Amino acid sequence: MSLIAHLQTIPDFRTQPRYPLWVVLLLVIMGTLSGCDGYRALEDFVARHQSSLIEVLELPYKRLEYVCEPFSRNE
Repeated sequence: MSLIAHLQTIPDFRTQPRYPLWVVLLLVIMGTLSGCDGYRALEDFVARHQSSLIEVLELPYKRLEYVCEPFSRNE
């Protein structure tokens, strides 16, 4: 089973998710492995690589905005 398949099995208890939980978790994992150590750094990582991420992951979005936004307000 792939990492994405595993992430897709995690229950999502958020009330109004902007993105599926597996997408958020995968971006956090990728950003962390790339050296991001905070929410703002993760947002920068996603912004910097969003076109490649959307293409490679075949995501149905034109842009990836506010992936960590609810958390970064408290950082």
